[in-house]
Amino acid sequence: MIIENSKEVTINEDIEKEIYECFSLFDTNKCGYIDIREFYFALKSLGLNFKKEQVKNLFLEIKKSIDDKLNFDEFFDIASKHIHKRYNDEEIEQMFSLFDPNDTGYNFFFFFQ
Repeated sequence: MIIENSKEVTINEDIEKEIYECFSLFDTNKCGYIDIREFYFALKSLGLNFKKEQVKNLFLEIKKSIDDKLNFDEFFDIASKHIHKRYNDEEIEQMFSLFDPNDTGYNFFFFFQ
């Protein structure tokens, strides 16, 4: 469980596994580290669409230089703190609209309770 700005963000096993698999995928030489380029694409693959400058800043919060590399624990700390940001309001609205076919503002499943 991660605490961020006095609110709890729960990271379940599925998300932990997703972050681990993502790191493993981008750690192509299996050395246990990823560089800033791999970090950028790993975040993108998790649905975290940060701009390059934002990724650089996240990286430099942990490392002294962009030439350094992140280990899994460092990557997990960053990814788990931001994973809840992967959907923006527009995407959430689009997902909700799938369950509100008549655009009533109510969830379709509400009527079956």
